[in-house]
Amino acid sequence: MAVGMGKRWFNGRLAAWGVAACLVISGGLLPSCGGAPSGTPAALPEAETDWPYDDAAFDIPLPDLASADGFTLEGHQLVAENDILELHFNPETTGIVVRDRRNGALWHSHVSDSLLPSDGLNRFLKDSFQSLLVLRYVELNLNNLTTKIEAVRTNEPEVAVMGIEDGLRIRYDMPGIGVRLVLELALRGDALVATIPADGLQEQVGNAEWLDKRLTVIREFMDLLDSLLSEMRKESSLRRIRPRVNQAIRLYAELGQLVGSIRDARGLEDIATRSGNIAGQIAVQIRGGSGITGLRQLVETAEGVPEDVRDRILASIKELDARLNTFTILVAQLKTLRAASLVGIDILPYFGAAGDTDEGYMLFPDGSGAIARFKEDRPVFMNDYFSADVYSDREVDLDWERVREDAGMLRTYLPAFGVRRNGQAYLATVSGGEAYSTINYYPSGYLVGLNRSFTGFYLRNIVETASSAGIYTGFSGRRYEDKTLPVDKQVTYLFLETDQADYSGMANRYRDYLMERDLLRKSPLATDEPPVILDLLMGMTEDRLLVDRFIPMTTFGDAAGMLEELHALGAGPIVLNLHGWTSDGFDRYPSSGRPAARLGGEAGLQALLATAARTGTRVYLQDNYLEAYNRIRRVDNSQLAFGSDGRIYRNTSLTINIHSPVRLLERLRTSIFPRMAPYAPDGITYDRMATFLFHDYQEDRTYQRADNLGLYQEMLALSRDTFGGAAVVGGNLYAMGLADFALAIPEGSTRYLYADESVPFCQMLLHGNILYTADMVNQFYDPARQTLKMLEYGSTPYFMLTNLHPSELRHTGYDVLFSSRFEEWKETVASVQAMYRDRLAAVGSAHMTAHQRLSKTLVRIGYSNGTWLYLNYGDQPAEVDGLVVPPADFAVVEGA
Repeated sequence: MAVGMGKRWFNGRLAAWGVAACLVISGGLLPSCGGAPSGTPAALPEAETDWPYDDAAFDIPLPDLASADGFTLEGHQLVAENDILELHFNPETTGIVVRDRRNGALWHSHVSDSLLPSDGLNRFLKDSFQSLLVLRYVELNLNNLTTKIEAVRTNEPEVAVMGIEDGLRIRYDMPGIGVRLVLELALRGDALVATIPADGLQEQVGNAEWLDKRLTVIREFMDLLDSLLSEMRKESSLRRIRPRVNQAIRLYAELGQLVGSIRDARGLEDIATRSGNIAGQIAVQIRGGSGITGLRQLVETAEGVPEDVRDRILASIKELDARLNTFTILVAQLKTLRAASLVGIDILPYFGAAGDTDEGYMLFPDGSGAIARFKEDRPVFMNDYFSADVYSDREVDLDWERVREDAGMLRTYLPAFGVRRNGQAYLATVSGGEAYSTINYYPSGYLVGLNRSFTGFYLRNIVETASSAGIYTGFSGRRYEDKTLPVDKQVTYLFLETDQADYSGMANRYRDYLMERDLLRKSPLATDEPPVILDLLMGMTEDRLLVDRFIPMTTFGDAAGMLEELHALGAGPIVLNLHGWTSDGFDRYPSSGRPAARLGGEAGLQALLATAARTGTRVYLQDNYLEAYNRIRRVDNSQLAFGSDGRIYRNTSLTINIHSPVRLLERLRTSIFPRMAPYAPDGITYDRMATFLFHDYQEDRTYQRADNLGLYQEMLALSRDTFGGAAVVGGNLYAMGLADFALAIPEGSTRYLYADESVPFCQMLLHGNILYTADMVNQFYDPARQTLKMLEYGSTPYFMLTNLHPSELRHTGYDVLFSSRFEEWKETVASVQAMYRDRLAAVGSAHMTAHQRLSKTLVRIGYSNGTWLYLNYGDQPAEVDGLVVPPADFAVVEGA
């Protein structure tokens, strides 16, 4: 960060005594020195953005409607309604209640007294229970990363409300922290939509006027001091006391730099403290004290000074002395200006909160999905809760991204959560700003005895930057970006009918919602005869001391032979996914993008594609375009992604970098995909793109997470347009509307202590729309149980096979395969295919509409075509719905 000189209130002759740059301001954690030019000070900025709202419209009373069935709620007025929902507003507390007319359910934003303990609550919790928003902010005047968490109510806001279409707009003015923001609440069919518009937030409101009043007096004092010291320095008769004058000039110059650096509230705490110390030293210079003779006495006793000069200077000193106390008080008052820089907002943090005696659970998107039931005997979790950045962690850590799933920490693929309470339910999804959102579930026992789920948004990135201290030390600092992320923050709450008030109903409504908005679509592979996915490991390079060894685990000719054999065995249809097919093999990126000669080269790949076409097989080529290993080949830095500190993203061993999505898209369009035209596959399988999202600080502009999300979608669309299809590894929602299939969707959750059960929530959205896989069948440690789990979650059978024995990989970085030879697994592939074709064809393209755990060992799955699937994990036959399901087996009852 460039650090400017700041404004100076001293003339050029005194400037030589000035400090070369703004003095250290609290480590530079937030923008400090403004870099303003010298001369007449510019006006202080009023706020970060213009305010687009007509404040006069807030004076118009809200409509007071009458419920069609005569329903009223004490203290509330009906402000919006449609055929399904009513929105009630309490003008006293600013709380809302959503009433579902279909079933009479009432959903409160504020916590009722019946759910709260009678004592022991601090103000933070009490205010949170009665607030629609919780703010997370740092104080600009303190200029550090210490985050305060406060409910809107804590800041004693001035609240104004106006009606909008099907809802209301609430304006919060919080002069105590200089913040003004808008929250909009509107009914849309069966949904409540809560929005904080991108332009509905102002910071440092009123700070300019507050500062200007004080700085006007401070500047007058500085001008008077400047005039006095200038005259004393140039007066030849005072040359004997000039060393003392020069000391005062140095203090003045330092004070001028500090005061001149004030552009807004940033760093005021430190500026005021340092300025106050210097003002005290100036007072000693003028008045004397602590064994120092003051300038007044020195002028009075100096010999040879003309009387008119002495009288004029003493009069100036007297006037300056008279103003010094006021100046010191005003400098001290600078510490009292509080100015919040919002870094996060939680929306409706207690909407639908439930006590331990309520019946129901919270659904949160950990892995495939997890539920936590309300329990009176739940252990107290003092410091345990779920809070996850949607899609991937906002802080870029390449090492953690590669090992997190091996460490048992699953991902958050979906920006959604659900609440079932006392027979009623809603599903909430982030519908704006999801790339900057977090999903939170706080179990009862964390802070308070309430179960609650909500969405949070972060409004600024933490960036690495050279701090003002770094000018002298060379160290960098961390701060929040100056401006908030320019996106609407929006959450949509979808209320369910009573017969759909469970996690299955949540999935059904969410699927419809996504499909209505083209965020999820039906893949051409999702048919009544679903394929088996064969993932063939082609080539792998073994690092050696002198010459690396390329291992052709499966050549293109081998793969063609496999298809012929499987076709002869009656297996099909098949989707073939090839990874490690390029010249350096698997896990050597960036790849050349050319078929490996040692696997058969371009001619071999073309022959394989011809065999695939003849056998009805679709072929996808998997590659990891995002990562670049500088130990493999020279990496062009202009193609890489950069962090906010201007440095390339790297892992701790400095061997892995990340390609910039905007540069990558251009290379795919202009060079990589055109080069593949002679052997065009059916699609590209993108590794890492559906699990890793980050911001990229290029020289020309910053590409935030939402920007890169859009670039990923363009890459997927480019593969579809060029080759006809696209696929991904991972399940981030933004990729699901463009992918034919997704690899490695987990069957289960992380199993946190507060989670009671893993559920196939993610899979219920996808089944019947796109194919997805979980674990490899050829790596099952318990084939019978894991086959049932595959059926329960609707996963597509998935094998990772090779022609050579996997022992060939024992000295490589991919030694996890213990059984992969095609010769050993081809009969199993055919038999699994036959099982799906003969017994499960009825569920192939249907949506999974119900998941019910009937007992510890018995599960029932319902599909949109009326088919039911029964799974028995036990070792004894199970009777259910007039059926007897054999042990470790399943039964299918097709719909009429």
